[in-house]
Amino acid sequence: MQDKNSIGMWRFIPPREKAKLLLMLVALVVFVGSIFGLLQCYEKQELALAPNQEQPEEPEAELPVHEEPPVHEEPILQEDPIVREAPTVDDEINLYDPAILEDVDHDNTHELPTEALLLLLHWLQGKTHAQLVEETHPDILVEDLFDTPARHRGKLVHAEGVLDHIEKKSLGAAGFDIEILYSGSLKQVGKVTRTVSFYLIDGPLGAKFGDGVSLRGYFLSLVKDAATDEVSPVLICKRLDPPDWLTDPATLDDVKEGSFAREARPVYYLMNKIMQMSQSEILAQVDAKITPTDMKINAEKLRGRFARFDGALLEPKKEHLPPNPTGISECFVGHLLGTNNQPCMFYILDPPENIQESNLARINGIFLKNYRYVTRSSRERVATVMIGRTLTPVAPINTTPVRTFLFAIFALIFAAVATAAIIEARAVRRRQGESRQKTINRIPRDIADRARKAARQARGESDK
Repeated sequence: MQDKNSIGMWRFIPPREKAKLLLMLVALVVFVGSIFGLLQCYEKQELALAPNQEQPEEPEAELPVHEEPPVHEEPILQEDPIVREAPTVDDEINLYDPAILEDVDHDNTHELPTEALLLLLHWLQGKTHAQLVEETHPDILVEDLFDTPARHRGKLVHAEGVLDHIEKKSLGAAGFDIEILYSGSLKQVGKVTRTVSFYLIDGPLGAKFGDGVSLRGYFLSLVKDAATDEVSPVLICKRLDPPDWLTDPATLDDVKEGSFAREARPVYYLMNKIMQMSQSEILAQVDAKITPTDMKINAEKLRGRFARFDGALLEPKKEHLPPNPTGISECFVGHLLGTNNQPCMFYILDPPENIQESNLARINGIFLKNYRYVTRSSRERVATVMIGRTLTPVAPINTTPVRTFLFAIFALIFAAVATAAIIEARAVRRRQGESRQKTINRIPRDIADRARKAARQARGESDK
């Protein structure tokens, strides 16, 4: 049976006691909300893809394609300049003898010394561009090659000018590793316009007719053009020198934040920078304080900075790049889907290992920009673009111990607050009872007799 004293108890609680109870209830609600908020933060760190999450769709426009100059398949041994028959495998013992250069006894002719050409190509193999730059003779000018060709034959020299033409040719030398070469020429414009002919191993790497180019290679000989009788030195080169923008930080100034494009030159600039660094060197540069939100809000300030992005791996694929000055022919492209469904598009040079699609992964690399794209459902969104070396797996955070600990604390605090509320309610009831008893004690004992007497007097009856 319900205690009648508890009915309407709230009305009799003093204001001070009501404030206490309300304060405890508010504190309990705030605490419970904090607990669940903290759990949500941990759950977001797991980055599990929900079935209805919208995956980014690759835009139609990729990096601008650098058109390679038209090439013509022509065997070197069948066209001008006239060359001797290529050595066969039986001549391999003497193929790389430096004395071959001393046997070149003709210049200013249509004939190209094939044995010396193969020797210089052999010298180029295995050498990096940095080594070639270091070994170049800066004191040997193109004019010197015309004046004293025999003295400079086989020396590494530098030339620059405007790309005049380039074409692909088959070497056709049995037993030689290089099968295709690029034959071309550049014009040096000055008081006297000179033509410098060259053979490249790596091709134009995106350079077009009319572009200013520079190269360094081994001087072979002076040859005379069969049609014009113009004499030009022939340089045997590995590649064109990288353009200035490839190593100039100002290249990032060409980036348009928030546009639909991913500008080719800034992408290649960052790829070239990453290519020269190991993964450990990249990790040492990463600023872990930079968050995906920071990159989205402060893009101009953080462009070119090393940062990281964690997310679920989506649609990774190998992409073949057009010829470009980095010399990189392919990379790996994909998306990471981070917290709050925030996407990050990445370019990496090395394939990700031990990471499957939808697995959690991290890119440590350089932030480029945020670019716009349109999803499959025709929604416009913004993705962060980063360039790195590779992806690394990220282990999901196990929140079970954290949940258990938090719920244990919650239960203890809830029990403590509930106990305090019960004790306080009983104290209120006790004080109400004591107050009621005091009121009763102050009532005179003969109150009933006095009431009856007052009633008789009111009726005009005598007290007798």
